[in-house]
Amino acid sequence: MKKMYKWSLPLVAALTMTACGGDSGSSGDDNGSADPSPGAGETTAFTDSAQWVVAPQANSENCFDFESNGNVDCSGTEWDLKLVMGTLTPDFFTNSGESGEGDGGTLGSPFEYSWATLQQFASGMEDNEGNALNIRSYLADSLDNAFTDSSNAIGSAFLEYTETHQLLANYGVILVTTDSSTAFTESDSNVFAVQITGYYGGGSGSESGHISLRWINVGDYTSGTDTTVHTATVDATSYSDWTHFDLATGTVVDSPDASNWQLAFQRYFVKTNSGVSGEGTVGSFFAQQPDGFYDAEGNAITAAFSDSSVIAAAEDALTDTSGWAEWTTGQRGTSWNTDAAFSSLNPDSRGGYPNLIHYGFYSYDPTGDVASAEHMVVAAPDNGVMLRSGDGNSYARVHLTSVTYADSTDPYSQSTWTFDFEVQPAADD
Repeated sequence: MKKMYKWSLPLVAALTMTACGGDSGSSGDDNGSADPSPGAGETTAFTDSAQWVVAPQANSENCFDFESNGNVDCSGTEWDLKLVMGTLTPDFFTNSGESGEGDGGTLGSPFEYSWATLQQFASGMEDNEGNALNIRSYLADSLDNAFTDSSNAIGSAFLEYTETHQLLANYGVILVTTDSSTAFTESDSNVFAVQITGYYGGGSGSESGHISLRWINVGDYTSGTDTTVHTATVDATSYSDWTHFDLATGTVVDSPDASNWQLAFQRYFVKTNSGVSGEGTVGSFFAQQPDGFYDAEGNAITAAFSDSSVIAAAEDALTDTSGWAEWTTGQRGTSWNTDAAFSSLNPDSRGGYPNLIHYGFYSYDPTGDVASAEHMVVAAPDNGVMLRSGDGNSYARVHLTSVTYADSTDPYSQSTWTFDFEVQPAADD
């Protein structure tokens, strides 16, 4: 598997500001042109404050509007921050992308900037060093499936944004099943092995948004019924419409339903016919990262992405059955991903037992060394994020300042979470 690494948010913002036009072969049309000015109706200072004190019930969702300083319904564009409580701990979402109808977003995760640094931001569009931010520096909530990767600059498991300012394919092998309730076997004709091999094409050959892919039907290939390596190029140039694709027939689907497509493409985003994206039972699993594209630390080796020998070996990985046994062992062959919403507000954890395990806004104390008892949650007020509102015309920096329990020795007792906001409100109409 590919070694994961995380690009810092300042680097992501810099890439967003400097990318060139997409028709020349860059990814600039995906990141947008620089727009350092606040949008219409925005002010440029943090003049207001808000506080959200919420006592979430298990398996419930709660939403907050930082401009009105109140709880609101989790629909429409009014809400800005959503807390979805599990049994003991929550996940957080912005009113954007896959999570909402709004124009919200987050400037990275609660690990990206300290609260002290955020307080030095002049506005939601100017950082602590006086740098103007591009509007697209605010990350919308996205899809979570085997084609996504929360650790790289563009959230993709199959493309890398390199210093060449291009999106380059890493030839990762991704399994796609039409029945996610069934564990993978080499004879399963419901499973396809897929590689994305390119992002540029069109009339000029360098227009972005043209997804090239190659795939096999695993069961047919292993049985010798059909050993064809199928190929196609999909026009995914639209910023608003999805192109649905059926791996069984190798064709674009004009009227998608629960069973006639597996993958859909829009720019460098891929969704599957499952979960929040479709009514189907498709599942996906990142099975293998071919060698040569990343160093030992997981950093992309830019030259390798155009090295014909590295690419030839990577292409062979699609049909190299010697590697398939690994796909069937342990969790690897049975944990199919179905599409879910992902937010940068829920970063990968840091630390580990017996010490604190950090989740961004808060930390989990397994031993009670910091909290008053084992398995309690404690606030991490030194961490914070900058949020864009669901209405898209205001910003707030926020951190979690306390977590309290009705019974300070019982992690299953009612918890109360307190968030403090400093708000840059929308200008008066």
